Amino acid sequence: MQDSDDEAHGRESEALWIATYTDWLQRAQTGDHSRVVVEIEQRQGQVSVPPHTQALWNYAKSIALFVGRRTREALVTVEEIIAAGRMADDDALVALGLAAQARLLNRTGSPLEALYSYGQAESLLRRNVNDIEDSLTWPGALVELFACALDLDSRERADNLLKLCRRFPEERLLAVERLAIAHNTAEVRLWDALRTARVPPFSVNAAVLEEAVAAAGEANRLAEKIGIVVAQADPLLWQGIWHAWCGDPRLGVSLLDPILEDGAQHLDTMRLTGAASRLHGLRRAGQQDRLREVAERESHIAAEAARSRSPAGVAYLWERAVTEHPELGGSGSQLGHLLRLWEQRDRERVQFAHDLLELRITHDDLESKRQELDDLARRDPLTGVLNRRGLDPLLRASARLPIGETAALLLIDVDRLKEVNDSRGHLAGDEYLQTVARALTGESRQDDVVARIGGDEFVVLAYLSPNATEQPQAIGERIRTRIAHNTGGALSVSVGVATRTQPVNPREWTAAADRSMYESKRIGGNKVHAVMLPAAGEPEAQISG
Repeated sequence: MQDSDDEAHGRESEALWIATYTDWLQRAQTGDHSRVVVEIEQRQGQVSVPPHTQALWNYAKSIALFVGRRTREALVTVEEIIAAGRMADDDALVALGLAAQARLLNRTGSPLEALYSYGQAESLLRRNVNDIEDSLTWPGALVELFACALDLDSRERADNLLKLCRRFPEERLLAVERLAIAHNTAEVRLWDALRTARVPPFSVNAAVLEEAVAAAGEANRLAEKIGIVVAQADPLLWQGIWHAWCGDPRLGVSLLDPILEDGAQHLDTMRLTGAASRLHGLRRAGQQDRLREVAERESHIAAEAARSRSPAGVAYLWERAVTEHPELGGSGSQLGHLLRLWEQRDRERVQFAHDLLELRITHDDLESKRQELDDLARRDPLTGVLNRRGLDPLLRASARLPIGETAALLLIDVDRLKEVNDSRGHLAGDEYLQTVARALTGESRQDDVVARIGGDEFVVLAYLSPNATEQPQAIGERIRTRIAHNTGGALSVSVGVATRTQPVNPREWTAAADRSMYESKRIGGNKVHAVMLPAAGEPEAQISG
């Protein structure tokens, strides 16, 4: 009963923590970023939460720091997400941090570094793609990867990631994650629609623009449902964009004016798209004086668009160029043709960068598979512990440790395993060997090494610090007792321990442990016998027998 109560409390706490995260995420993007950072740091110092919740909190913190122009701190925070994911052995958390890192790097003028971080994240996704549907943390990572692919102007990758996102039922995605998908889909469809306005016959793709407006409407409905405000999904903003390009341009300008004149810093890339749409609406409405006045006031936006090199920035620069030089929109305009060639070349540059990214991801995948094969070659297939090939380099390194550093080599032989095989069959014997391996792993410390080096022989390589309270023989006794317990007394082991405190020949060390183990067997088995390796020219010290 207590366990079920604890589980229910855990679920309630998790729901509360996620609700808190949602609140932080919304406030981080709407002007309350400094307070959000303080609250997250206070909460992180007060409560212990699961790694994926901690990662989400740090994600919200990184956004708050970035909005507050504390980019360096934001990058440090996403590095904490990556480190936490690696410590938790959770590839999804690592991918979330890498994708967030890529977006930050891209938005601060480091596109090649951004591509490298994104490539590492996508490599992790490809490695885990068959397991993502059962994961608690991959949904959020996929949403961030999707947004990152859009930021990097990689439509094909974004489309593939969107398909993966949609493999999850709605209940598996947080409301803010569903909102992010809808909003990012709206933005990319909008950019697609406006791209056609820069090539003959210089008209927006109305059908695609309608898709963008519909996606933005879905984002706004989701935002209202969870009680947050998302300025980029403001229906008035999207109505203004629609009318500026396809409907009543005067109405479009009247809707966009108050949104853009308010500063609109919180609109992010939609600020540039909204500004481009206003220029287009003024031009369509024939309001030339107002058009020139707005263009003069927006020189800072032009500089921002030139720096961003984003689809939104290109859309704004084109509208501004046509505003200042209407002849660019003419079918015979040579300068207009050159500008279109420049955009095409820029897209080719982006494609080249993504081709390099694909090569990098392929290289990382091959390297990962090589490491997996190498790891398999170094492990015993039955028990999963190291085999002799995996043990040997570690044994040699331990044998070379300098004077004063202590390491113990424990050789464990399963007593009478042949009798078990003869009476119960080899399958039963294999199960016992797996039980022994689990017992050895369970009794070993983090830095110890466990290996199976023969049919019924195992090794534990134990490192002892100068202030260690447990002696090597005691480690052997603990192992012997655990194996007897885990097998219900059906098996016993003979343990030989050889301890070195100065550099030693690995073969001599192994031979000493082997002699010690056979001494345990000689006196009846189910014993631990330990020796201390001597200095050169001294006899071997018998610790027990």
